[in-house]
Formats: sequence, C-alpha cells, structure tokens
Amino acid sequence: MGRNIADVPADNRSGYARGPIKLGGAVPRLMRKYPNLWVDISARSSYNTLTRDPVFGLEFFDEFQDKLMFGTNSYLRSDVNIKYPNV
Repeated sequence: MGRNIADVPADNRSGYARGPIKLGGAVPRLMRKYPNLWVDISARSSYNTLTRDPVFGLEFFDEFQDKLMFGTNSYLRSDVNIKYPNV
C-alpha cells in the first residue's frame, strides 16, 4: 500500500518515502471506485505512509475506516506483550 497510496515521484521509489503525502495515489482512487476493495495496513510500509503525514493519515482512516484490516502472521503466545507500531 505504501507506494501506491500517494503520488510518489520516480526518484523517491526506493526505500520508504518521506515527507508529506502528495495526493493522487492509486489506493484511495481505487477504494473510492470499488466498494468491495479492502486494504491491509499491517505492513511497516503502511505504518510509514499513514504516520509520516498525520493529517493525511487521519483523513485516510476517517474516509476508509470500514475498509481497513490489520493482520498478523504471529501465532506465538510469547508475542502477546510485544508492542507493534501500527497498533
């Protein structure tokens, strides 16, 4: 989701993008167009995207709150006390 949520310039496509979100990304456009499209926000790239521009992040959560999922592949009981940055 990270690179596709915003309009990211070609010279900033390696690694995690930084700075404010430039509107025009594919994810919001497609989520508005297709009512059955959902987004998994559990990856670190999603965390980076939604927190590097707090205003955009809050607006994204507000608009798509019913279409967001958070998944994990951890099934270990020892992970119970780990604090994940997305939560």
